[in-house]
Amino acid sequence: MYDVLAELSMLSESLQSRKSTIVYADKIIRKSITFFEALKDKPETKFLEAKTATIEGYFCGVPIQNNVKMSANNNQQFIPSIINNLERRLLTTRSSHEKARTTPGPGRDSHQEDYKTLLSELKVLDSKSWPSNKSVEYGELRLEKLCARFRMNVNKTKNSYRDYLENSSVVQKELIPLINCSSLIPCSSSECERDFSHMSIIVTATKTRLSTSNVSSLMFIKLNDPNIRKWKPEPYVRTWLRKHRSADDKRTRRAKPAENIDDVVNENIFLEFL
Repeated sequence: MYDVLAELSMLSESLQSRKSTIVYADKIIRKSITFFEALKDKPETKFLEAKTATIEGYFCGVPIQNNVKMSANNNQQFIPSIINNLERRLLTTRSSHEKARTTPGPGRDSHQEDYKTLLSELKVLDSKSWPSNKSVEYGELRLEKLCARFRMNVNKTKNSYRDYLENSSVVQKELIPLINCSSLIPCSSSECERDFSHMSIIVTATKTRLSTSNVSSLMFIKLNDPNIRKWKPEPYVRTWLRKHRSADDKRTRRAKPAENIDDVVNENIFLEFL
């Protein structure tokens, strides 16, 4: 159990990172599946320690007693169950509430095929996924499909991609928008959870009068603003002091006195008799 939780914890932290992309997320999930498949045949250290402690009857000097209410996990069933759940966790173009769409052929899911196509297109932007003996025209057909998907200029992007293919350490200016679009595809729900967490901090019982647009603006600043230490408030303070008009400012116009409600009512009554 310890070895499984440790691996799942590392996988979860990697998926929650804002720098995680679709290509990277697919890679680390498949690595975890490979790890658990190896764990079935060759247990890790913690499992062997627990097995030894069970045989000896002591764990760290503490005697182990049987508990009829607790049963040991069957390793031959537990690990395959984890693997099956991770395989279902592999990304797809289908939402969780949508039914699988099948294509002609036994047991084929077109959503999964669409995801494989998207993943293949995104890999052309990842230099770590390139083969060692790549050709000069490597990935250009998939790049054209990716540009059509995100509605980018194919010619400018293709020229920049060729330069990027020669020297992957330098990303050309025309290629940056396409890379940014591919990086914006979420690979987990962690970003949504962070957004709701910030919204719970912003919207409290003492701030119930905030409108939806104001909450949206505050959340945008909270989630996308730079570090507060880099912000210089002096220009904004000077502008506020120079242009702001407070309630006791002599330059402000006098408020219009409110109409007498009784006069308004009486006037309406007299008008009814005309």
